[in-house]
Order: sequence, then C-alpha cells, then structure tokens
Amino acid sequence: SLKLSRTLQACDMRPTLADDQLEVCHDNGRLNLAMTKHVDDLRFTGEEAKATQVVNKLKEEFGDLDIEKDEYTNCGVEHKRLSNGTVEMTQNRYINSLKTIGHPKLVGAAAEAETSAEVHQLFQSLLGAAAFTLLTQHWIAVYIISLQRHTHASKNIHVRRLNAVVRALQKSPAKLVFHAMNCSNKIVSFMDAAFAKEQDKGYGLRGAVHLRKGMGTDTGIEVYHMLLAECKSLKLVTRSSFSSETLGLTGGLDSMWPLMVTLHEVAQGPLRADEARKIRAEGGLRVSADALIDAKSGFDAVTASPLKAPTEKNLANHLFWVREWLQVGILDQLKWCGTRDMVADGLTTGKGERN
Repeated sequence: SLKLSRTLQACDMRPTLADDQLEVCHDNGRLNLAMTKHVDDLRFTGEEAKATQVVNKLKEEFGDLDIEKDEYTNCGVEHKRLSNGTVEMTQNRYINSLKTIGHPKLVGAAAEAETSAEVHQLFQSLLGAAAFTLLTQHWIAVYIISLQRHTHASKNIHVRRLNAVVRALQKSPAKLVFHAMNCSNKIVSFMDAAFAKEQDKGYGLRGAVHLRKGMGTDTGIEVYHMLLAECKSLKLVTRSSFSSETLGLTGGLDSMWPLMVTLHEVAQGPLRADEARKIRAEGGLRVSADALIDAKSGFDAVTASPLKAPTEKNLANHLFWVREWLQVGILDQLKWCGTRDMVADGLTTGKGERN
C-alpha cells in the first residue's frame, strides 16, 4: 500500500481529503485523471496520455498488469461503458450465485422459534452476502437493515424472510445507469424518516438518496447520477414523527457533506483540513445542494421567521443547524415534496412499490 501510494505520488496523483482511496490529478486546474483503490484493484478514468503514464509507472514498479477497458468487474460489481459514454453497473452474476437456506431443521419448524446453531450460522453468512448487493440494489435496503437487527439471535421467520429477499433479487435483476452528462455542480438529495407509535423504545429509521444533477450529453435533458442511497437507524430516541423527520433531515445532510467535499476536490484538487473547515464555516464549495423532505412540519419549522424552538426543546439545535446551512450557502434550497414524490420512501418502509 505504501509502495503504491509513492508510485502514484510520483505521477502527481493526490488522495482527496474526504476519501483517501480516491486519488486525483490536475493539470493547471483541470482534472485529467481520477482513480479509486481497493487492495490491488485500481479503477481509473481520465485523459489517455495521463492514463498511459500512470500505467507505465505502475508496470515499472509492480510488473505486468491485467488491464480491462469499458467492460470489467471491480469489487464484485460489473461495469459496462456504452459507446455514448453511459456506464451501467450490475451485480447480476454475484446475485445469481447466492443460494437460499435449506436445512432439515427448518422443515415444519415454528416461525417464532429460535434457529438452531447451524441454521443461525447460515443466516449470518447469507445476510452478509445479501448486504453486499446494496452496492447496486438499494431497493432491498430496508429489508436488510431490518434483518440485521437479528444477527445475534435469529428466528426461523427471519431465515424465511431472508430467503424471500434473495429470491426477489434473483427474480428482478436491476442495474444502475450513469448517463453520460455535463455536470450541473448540483446535488439533489431526498431525505425521509419512519416512526411507528407502537415502538415504545423510540426506534426509528432514516433513508436518504443523494443524486448528482446534470444535462445528458446526447439528449439535452436533465439526468441524475446515484451517488449514495442509505437506510440507517436513527442515532437518537424519537418520540414523534416530527423528531424522526428532523433527525432524518440532519442525518441526511451529515452524509451529504463528504459527497459535496469529494466532488469539489475532484473538480479543483484535494483540500487541506483547514481549508475544509473554512468552507464549512463560510461556504465556497464548487457544488451546491438541494434537500427535499416530505414532512411539512419540519419544513415549516426550519423556514419559520423567526425560527422558534419546537415543543421538544432538544431538537432546537438541529433546526438551527439546518438554517445555518442555508445561510452559509452550503445548502442552496430546502424543499417540501409530497409523499408520492419522495424517492427515499422505499428506504424507510417495506410496503412501498420497489420500482
């Protein structure tokens, strides 16, 4: 790893602050190569002359390399670049290789009974394998997160649900499509949260879909690139829909920040820590962002003039923080949309249509 870093440094590659496994190279302020690293797998894109220079330097240090262009598999994800520059990503081969759990101790077993040690071990293994598909199959995230709450003590019903998820994956192959586009330097993020009144423990889920906006190079219409889709537990106890939605918004913004910093660094070069702190306090990122929520109460609370502390006083700082993002200019707009337009809804509930 150290030898690789030194080799790339000799080619003027520099790791980004937000993700040191992403390295970029700029020539007079223009990006000419970007590379991601994972152990001995390197994936890069850029100008042909610069790419050839880096490849030749790597060959000098490490010997012959296996080089694949336009169509290859990296980290279990199949990549295919089309003639117009659009890139498709799938995990179909990996998904089709998954095997559902079939065990004699499951036959006729009560759904609510705890699994045997052997079946539980199979459950943990298959759940980990299914979770890996979240690199591309975000539509099953809420089911995976739900099942992961039972990794220490599973029941037969959980095994059957996991088998159903795997069968659904294999029955409905899906792919991510990154259309060739001219970037608009805008992130559009949908943020949602779930709250169930009957959950007296105050457990809640949040979901977020972060998209990069641009104009299709061959169509001239708006297109979006999926940067990140996440389904996570809320870190704080929630007692109402308002608190869940507020925490979902702030959690989504928190995960949006490193994406914005990364896109800024890709465009203009790596930042120092002090530069990133200054931008966080004063603004100045190359990219802007719009955040969309479907909670009208949360939208009204943030945009009220003057901003007042809510009934749950501990949420006041969260609302002030969101308002600060708007004032500094990191967040360009906060928007409200109806539930039927909430892209992240499928990351917080299993009842919504997966398409």
